Amino acid sequence: MIDIRNIQGSVIYSTEINRGAKRKFTLMKEDYVTLPFSLEEPVSFPIGSYVEIDGRVYEVTDLQKPSVNKSTGGYDYQLRLDAYYWKWKNKIFKFTPEVGGQEASWSLTASLDVHLGIFLRNLTALGYTYGGVGFEFSIDATVENKAIAMTYENTNMIDALSALAESFGCEWWVTDNVIHFGRCEYGTPVDFII
Repeated sequence: MIDIRNIQGSVIYSTEINRGAKRKFTLMKEDYVTLPFSLEEPVSFPIGSYVEIDGRVYEVTDLQKPSVNKSTGGYDYQLRLDAYYWKWKNKIFKFTPEVGGQEASWSLTASLDVHLGIFLRNLTALGYTYGGVGFEFSIDATVENKAIAMTYENTNMIDALSALAESFGCEWWVTDNVIHFGRCEYGTPVDFII
């Protein structure tokens, strides 16, 4: 059974892993689970509701509405819960978030670590942590440490990470409280020779 909890930790609803349930992860694009189930009466799953699956937290980040099942008279859910860090898409990347600065449109020419330092300051100002531990970043040695001009215009924080990765010619992903920049590669390369 999977317990869907509200932000206080109380169980809203428990469901089995039903047919059609899935987890989808696409590097730099999405990381979510979908839980399909049907109920006789509608239940509200407010933003911030969450599940824990295999030690990872997935949260409701958008309003969820069931569809009416005309054959049963009940409600069918396709509850989508995003990885804990996807809630950053609902926040704007600001230059000086800790002092109440509302600079939503700004430019900066700097190396990746400077841009990510500002990103971490945004997370801290918003109070985001992973299990009470602050976020940090890790930049792989394959990423060139050069200054690049970036412009952010009302950019949400997930799009800012993707723009940085594209500009620096790498990929980003999150594990626990670490934001990684580099090449998400596992194993050893294999040469195919004819």
